[in-house]
Amino acid sequence: MLAKKYNVKFLFKLHCEMEKYESLFKKFTNVELVPNADLFEPLFIKSSLIITDYTSNVYEMGMVNKPCIYFEPDWKELTANLLKKDGSVFDINTQGIGPVADTPDKLFTILEKTLQADYKVDAKYTTRRKTQISFINDPNCCKRAYEAIIKLPAKKKAVIQAKKQEEKKKTIGQQPNTYLYF
Repeated sequence: MLAKKYNVKFLFKLHCEMEKYESLFKKFTNVELVPNADLFEPLFIKSSLIITDYTSNVYEMGMVNKPCIYFEPDWKELTANLLKKDGSVFDINTQGIGPVADTPDKLFTILEKTLQADYKVDAKYTTRRKTQISFINDPNCCKRAYEAIIKLPAKKKAVIQAKKQEEKKKTIGQQPNTYLYF
């Protein structure tokens, strides 16, 4: 098994729709279930890669240059339904920022390749990240965000600060995180 071979521990954050299956995952000793109520941000810091069916969280991992693997065994069916509905769909095969597995065997092959490469992101996906996550190469992104925050009305700033203090209390003892509330 890859977990033993590469000394890997898996953090598993179940989607709220999957919580009813939580007991199925508790039998694995190398899997730590992360409560759904827990914040995502600490996971980006302590995780070396993300495996997901599809979530925008891949972009947070992409911003910190960590590998992303999509596991999409039902992608063809899903996209066919989306195309019928509104005619548009994000194609992870041509637009995703990591490799795509459509079977468990392919997932484990991609995962092992990633582990063997010591979590190095393939150049193909590094290029996609640079074009899709434009602010990675934008030295003025932080300045514009700061200027937008400064322009917020005082009342809104007070609400943001109160939420920030509330979140800070929850993460005492953890690595500090930065939050922006819009």
